[in-house]
Amino acid sequence: MPNLEELKTVVFSMNPNSAAGPDGMNGYFFQKCWNIIKHDLLDLINSDKSHFMVHTSAFNSTRDRIKRITGFKQREGPLTYLGCPLFVGRPRIIYFSDLINKVLCRVTGWQTRLLSYGGRAILVKHVLQSLPIHLLSAVTPPGWRNERKKYHWESWKNLSFPYDEGGIGMRNLKDVCKAFQYKQWWSFRSKQTLWGDFLRAKYCQRSNPISKKWDTGESLTWKQLMHNKHKIEDHILWKLNSGNCSFWWDNWLGVDPSAFSPDVDSTISR
Repeated sequence: MPNLEELKTVVFSMNPNSAAGPDGMNGYFFQKCWNIIKHDLLDLINSDKSHFMVHTSAFNSTRDRIKRITGFKQREGPLTYLGCPLFVGRPRIIYFSDLINKVLCRVTGWQTRLLSYGGRAILVKHVLQSLPIHLLSAVTPPGWRNERKKYHWESWKNLSFPYDEGGIGMRNLKDVCKAFQYKQWWSFRSKQTLWGDFLRAKYCQRSNPISKKWDTGESLTWKQLMHNKHKIEDHILWKLNSGNCSFWWDNWLGVDPSAFSPDVDSTISR
């Protein structure tokens, strides 16, 4: 079981302006009210309701040791944690069934019968744009890639149009997911976070993240970061006064990283 200091470290490593979780509270609330709610948060960790997951090739002795130390039960995936599905492999539609059920309950409840057609449209827009935000900031749902359809959500050409053009003014789900993916890389490169430290320790022990490439068997989160890194790095300029940037791999010249400059390569070769 984590102690109070370990829990505090996790809470204060959160982005204060992060998307609110299933309880409606973001990181700023927990950090600002820490002295009031810290003991309640610690009591919320219930061993009877907590589980752990291990790889299928893990030894039985390892499983037994985790059970003995934590008091948690083992559970197989997929499962939902903090409103987000945890799974191994590619995302599947069934993993997002909890979110779909929540949306359906909100838009088909008895309150909708009392609304006009315009009121229902506003309700649907509000629900679809508010509920998935926390999930989309962590997991990319199945959709389409390279013009190949994988799941038909709805015609975004109709939904994304403004009201005066016949649409309902919704944000394009693809654009929302892309924005969150870009934000993940920015957070990974510019902030010290628990998940960022984990990925750096796992994939970047002997190399810079810019020089890394995704390989088969690595996590989907790391795959998305590697796919989007060059789209973001061109817009990141590192200042030299902090002393924490890389001479070769960070863009401190305002053009390209030194490792990608042909002039530097030719000078070194001579």
